[in-house]
Amino acid sequence: MSQPLPIAVEQPDFQPTKTHVFLPSVIPTSTSTANRMITTPSPLPSEAFCKKTGVIKNVEIPSPTLGEKLRMRIYLPPCYQKEKEGGYPLLVLLHGQNGQDDQWINLGLTKAADSLILSNEIPAIVMVFPWERLYLLDWRESHFGEALTEDLMAYILAEYNINPARDQHAIGGISRGASWAVQVGMESPQLFGVIGGHSFPSFGGEIRKLPVWIEQFDPLGAPALYFDIGKYDRYKRYCDPFMEALTQQGVEHQYIINEGAHNNEYWQEHIIDYLTWYGKTFSGTDLVDTPRQ
Repeated sequence: MSQPLPIAVEQPDFQPTKTHVFLPSVIPTSTSTANRMITTPSPLPSEAFCKKTGVIKNVEIPSPTLGEKLRMRIYLPPCYQKEKEGGYPLLVLLHGQNGQDDQWINLGLTKAADSLILSNEIPAIVMVFPWERLYLLDWRESHFGEALTEDLMAYILAEYNINPARDQHAIGGISRGASWAVQVGMESPQLFGVIGGHSFPSFGGEIRKLPVWIEQFDPLGAPALYFDIGKYDRYKRYCDPFMEALTQQGVEHQYIINEGAHNNEYWQEHIIDYLTWYGKTFSGTDLVDTPRQ
């Protein structure tokens, strides 16, 4: 199968249509006892009444796999707590070709996540957006996939309060990032139990590798799979055969064909769909019991 041509993805001058600003409401209290003032320390912010927005951190970590630093942005959900029992689900989202680690953010994903988390529609999720610096390099010559599984995951699981269960770990991407998500997720079922391919263009070897991947699912079980693409996407002809192969091999998956093409407008339009699906796959995760405004 021929390789997809490089995709030129321009970043939109995105302005969220609706922004909520939430302020903390925890105030220390004091009590006078025996002529001295005893100050009660502020408790940890309760997720039950959290009204803050999430935080985005710019991070670089050493990557022995790449031989250089790996840059990423990390989204911590509203009122993230290091001590939260059970930890948080993890969603690793990869940018498209020509994109960078801010592409998903510019599409409005983190703003939408704040809204959905605070309205109790999805669980609080830690999200990571790594940057593939050599995005024009042939994937077969790239070590980016290995860097994700060996360097990025080791760092995130060690530094943040992440639920250790693989069905609480998702990897997804748009365009080239979708192809990476499929390669990495399918080859590392012990790490990821959820895979999303948005406008999946295919690296070209997925159908041949599929029987080997399926064998690796036991005894863990197949990952939850979600694919979507625009009806007029020029890479749909590469995506369709892999979807057919999944069906023929009996691998359960969702494949949604929407109106639209291969561009930021399409992905921006479906941000809520993506977040809602990922949120629903994190079974057994408590939602933030936030009173609706």
